[in-house]
Amino acid sequence: MLLAIAFSLATPTLSQGRTWKIEVGGSGDAPTIQAGIDSAAVGDTVLVSPGTYFENISFKGKDLSLVGERGPHFTILDGSKEENTVVLFAEHETRACLLEGFTITGGSGTAAFGSPRGGGITCPYASPTIRGNVIKNNTVIRENGGSGGGIRVGEVPVKRIPSPLIENNLFEGNVASVVGGALCLQHTSAIVRRNKFYRNKILKGDGGAIFQQQNTPHEVIIEDNEFWENEANDHGGAVHIDHIGPGAGPTLFRGNLVIRNAAYGLEGGDSGSGGGVFVFTDWQASNQGVYIQNNTIVFNGGGGGRTGCSGGGLVIRHGREVVVENNIIANNYDCGLICRDSNNMELGTNLIWGNSEGNFGNGLAECPDEWLEVSVIEDPLFCNPQADVFSLATNSPAIVNGVVMGALPAFGCGPITGIEPTSWGKIKRSFGP
Repeated sequence: MLLAIAFSLATPTLSQGRTWKIEVGGSGDAPTIQAGIDSAAVGDTVLVSPGTYFENISFKGKDLSLVGERGPHFTILDGSKEENTVVLFAEHETRACLLEGFTITGGSGTAAFGSPRGGGITCPYASPTIRGNVIKNNTVIRENGGSGGGIRVGEVPVKRIPSPLIENNLFEGNVASVVGGALCLQHTSAIVRRNKFYRNKILKGDGGAIFQQQNTPHEVIIEDNEFWENEANDHGGAVHIDHIGPGAGPTLFRGNLVIRNAAYGLEGGDSGSGGGVFVFTDWQASNQGVYIQNNTIVFNGGGGGRTGCSGGGLVIRHGREVVVENNIIANNYDCGLICRDSNNMELGTNLIWGNSEGNFGNGLAECPDEWLEVSVIEDPLFCNPQADVFSLATNSPAIVNGVVMGALPAFGCGPITGIEPTSWGKIKRSFGP
């Protein structure tokens, strides 16, 4: 059973102020969405009727609600008429500022803050609520950079810590040159939950879906999301987590489905590692930790055709203050869990099974032998992985003393018998030639 992305069609979230109605023909309370925002006051709602609106808009620091009346499949905000981001939060908006119910597409990013970033949405200093949208087919492709194909949050140098709530959105088909195919989080305090990331891509660098970099003492939560078939050229086919400073606050990566993502390492990438998730921590830094908990990481890989452990489901580099527990890491190509100078990380109980080239890496990527003693090395008994159903059978070995490992706590397709793992040739073919 997969996590659902629910879009409200009948009951949009409205604030308590005045409601400004926008019609696609310009006959509403204001002729355009931007004119509605300009006319509205803090606490008002700009309610947008179904249709396609070719606009690039800015909230201009106002905590108001911009809502697609019938949801994202009926209300399209298309920014393709300008070479710019589609939606800009640039003036310290708070979580009382809401963007809900739109398809946001056609954006190419803004260069107003340096190198191009934020194809669909740019949020350098603000903390809005971005909920229930479809963010698709935005691109930030430049020779001099390009980050956050769908959304870019945060800025360098850090002047103000943004803390957006990003939930229940679908990110699909977004592309960036360097980092964060769908979402780039740079020195933030964000919550990213219950989103679906599908076929987003990085052309040169890291984080096919999410790139998160942290050197400030704030918490980032990435939880209960789905990552399907995202691609990075270098590190982190789905997610790249980068803790680089002595004061980096905690990152909680928990309850996520990470399925069929790839880090290829082609066209200039230096390694193509971390097909599912890549975690880097500064080995000299004392930070508040990266917590990789209760995730299902399956059928990921890459490596650009190299031999040995170069793809993998989960790669930990240095591993200082990294905790890995209650995850299912299974059937990944080019190793399951890869350790690079990471013997000092904390490993709890995880189910690790059926990963080609080794469950715990090999060669320079090999994990300590004693980790075998705390791990479950058995078929997790997913209900129907061929149909992308990754809930667990009642007799799954991933259920230990009532604790359910992986991203999906609900189980119950009955007891089933373990089967042979999918052939590695088939898995390799799924990543292309």
